[in-house]
Amino acid sequence: MKGWEKHIPLDRVRGNMTGIENKEFKWYQVCEAFTNYKTYLLFIFFLSMNVPTGGLVTFGAQIVSGLGYGRLETTLLGMPTGMMQSLAGFMVAIPQQWLHNKRCYTAAACCLVPLVCSIIIRALTLPMGNVSGHTKKLTVNATTFLAYCIANIIGPQVFRAAEAPHYSTGYNSNLGFEATAICALLAYAGGCIVENRKRDKAEGVSFADHDLDQVDYGLADENQTEIQAIQSFEEHETIEDPPIQDSVSNALISLSGAHLGQRALIEPSPSPVNPSNLPGLDAQAFELMGHYLDRTAVSMGNGSTTANPFIVQLIPLSFANTIVRELMLSQSASHRAVLDAGDQSEVIAHTYYTKSIRLFRKAVNDYLTDTESNPLWVTIGALIMCFTETAKGDTNGVIFDHIQAVGPLVTDLLTKLPHLLPDGLCAFVTEYYVYTAIISMISTDPSAGTGLLLSSDLEHKAQSLAESGYVGQLCGSWLSLLLLIPRIFDFGHRRVAASVDPPFPAADDFLNFGSLQFEITSFVPSPSASSEVTICGYIFQQAVHLYLLTALGVGDERQLTQQLSLEHTLSSAFSYLEQLPASARVNTSMCWALAVIGSCTRDEERRELLRQRLQTMFLTIGLGNISSTLSLLEHIWMRPQREQSPWIICQIMYEHEIWISFA
Repeated sequence: MKGWEKHIPLDRVRGNMTGIENKEFKWYQVCEAFTNYKTYLLFIFFLSMNVPTGGLVTFGAQIVSGLGYGRLETTLLGMPTGMMQSLAGFMVAIPQQWLHNKRCYTAAACCLVPLVCSIIIRALTLPMGNVSGHTKKLTVNATTFLAYCIANIIGPQVFRAAEAPHYSTGYNSNLGFEATAICALLAYAGGCIVENRKRDKAEGVSFADHDLDQVDYGLADENQTEIQAIQSFEEHETIEDPPIQDSVSNALISLSGAHLGQRALIEPSPSPVNPSNLPGLDAQAFELMGHYLDRTAVSMGNGSTTANPFIVQLIPLSFANTIVRELMLSQSASHRAVLDAGDQSEVIAHTYYTKSIRLFRKAVNDYLTDTESNPLWVTIGALIMCFTETAKGDTNGVIFDHIQAVGPLVTDLLTKLPHLLPDGLCAFVTEYYVYTAIISMISTDPSAGTGLLLSSDLEHKAQSLAESGYVGQLCGSWLSLLLLIPRIFDFGHRRVAASVDPPFPAADDFLNFGSLQFEITSFVPSPSASSEVTICGYIFQQAVHLYLLTALGVGDERQLTQQLSLEHTLSSAFSYLEQLPASARVNTSMCWALAVIGSCTRDEERRELLRQRLQTMFLTIGLGNISSTLSLLEHIWMRPQREQSPWIICQIMYEHEIWISFA
């Protein structure tokens, strides 16, 4: 499955709210497991239930033969017992279709019946159903297995030979252990109930409010406010989606299934904070807003203009709409977590992320049901979510879901309701989406065609901006070059597609290539751009040229003209890179260009320059996709030279599961 396709099965398992497997071993979850009382209650339960098992399994045949039966009769008499134990294990599960939230109680009731196998079958799922965090699951399961082993050692010891044939100590011990198991399981159930009520009260939500699309990696349940310790919540409530009437509705429904981040972020209950004097902002939110203004907005924009639209356009919207504000705070928290790399920052980031997703989902539902008629808020919110994934360093392709879904929203807003936006905001929204969609196009499989097509209306608006000499905080002065990338992508698609009509290369292909090369080589940055933005524009020019040249294929050393063109373009690119400091703010828009240039670079010295530049960029800017870009290049450089080109980026992403956007 491709990166974004993995969200479909992940979405289906989100209902258990215990996360999915993360291979990283986390020692803090081991500590949590051993400091959690539920671990010890489970240990006592499994120990108490398996002591009788150990004794009966070991001496069951001797007890039967002691009644005067021979070996054959003893064996035959033991067979129905095993069959009944297996059958009972299924029988006790049937009532759970009607008895909701009663798994602990029914398991305890099973302890009243000497059907030990059925009890164990009912109880084995408790460690998995009530513990989230892969490491913590392993730890708790290890303790229950240890209890099982100890119990099977103890079990035979309570049946003393001197007490034959009555074995009073053995039977009394079994009775005592079963009673202890019942008490332990009831205490476990009571603890879960108390914890759930405390969390509901603290969060102000019920279990139904947790119907988020949560697929968290390696989360520890002791530190989560969104994942409840469950006895075994087995409701299967279904919520019917609103009818899909058009592409915008379809996009919104897609967005309403927004996924939580795919990094292993833990979420303890947020620390209490002092209230703020600003309406709608507590002290923690006020701090995050400060970080957004000081660092996040600066990292998002490349400094091409004096006014930063991530501040002058979005901040007023954030105070006009709660959804936009919460999404911006979430973006700021995620960015700060990448910069700080501390547990507490990750905790806050995850808390704000889940809260913003919940609010955004409600906004989507309101828009679909016409409770909210203004499309501005959901459109801006969806765009912010795209860059939140960039800030987090998402490597699971979540951003591609957002890009594909938000396209119809942006088109609808800009073409049908332009009166809602002032000119500056309209230009920024156009640049925001066009830049994000086009830069992300290289991450899609060229043999499958263009996966992130711009609508003709959006392309026309972007072309008008480029012709006006537009300089933006995302595309700098090279918007006209950006608009060539979809055409190059389609050109490359014709070369690698299994079946195209007319076959490649056709006369139109030669003319198209010549036209693209002319437009690229004749590019001149806007005279109003600063020197750093101008240099970055020329770097981008060389990267787009490399993208076009490699669309014809690479690896054939007999193609001398192509090899010379590639080397000349690479030399020009590195010449411009030497003139641009790696710490310059404009580098925030350079990931795509560096990925293309790096994938064409064969010389180890040049590769080292790119490594150092990306490392400096990450330390300076702090966006997660910068470090992911370097990881991707390292994988490309390990491939045979004949395969190294920008056109295998998608394949490398697929093989190593690094689904990122360079936006």
